[in-house]
Formats: sequence, structure tokens, C-alpha cells
Amino acid sequence: MSGARILVVDDEPGLREMLSVLLRRAGYVVETAATVAQGVERVAAAAQFDLVVTDLALPDGTGL
Repeated sequence: MSGARILVVDDEPGLREMLSVLLRRAGYVVETAATVAQGVERVAAAAQFDLVVTDLALPDGTGL
């Protein structure tokens, strides 16, 4: 699944950065967002994501 596109949505900058670094090192293409609104923007604006990794408790809503 190398090269797959992953969106990481988390409001904690350190965790978001750590996940993106680890996933990029594993060969994935990673985009990030800090809020539900940013995540929805990324999904609407970008192509498809193969996977979305999200925090369930975000400042502007639930990650579900």
C-alpha cells in the first residue's frame, strides 16, 4: 500500500506531526488537518484519500 494517500486529523500538533512523519517514512503520502472543518476542506479539495486517521474529540466536532 506504499504511496497511498492518508489524511491525519488531530488537534494536537505534536501527535499530528509524529503520525505524519511515521507514515511518510513508511512511504505514504500524508496530508494533515487540525479541525473537522479543515479535514472536510481537504477531502473536498483534494483527490481521494485511501485512509483517514482522525481524533474523535476535536474542538469543532467529532472525528466520526
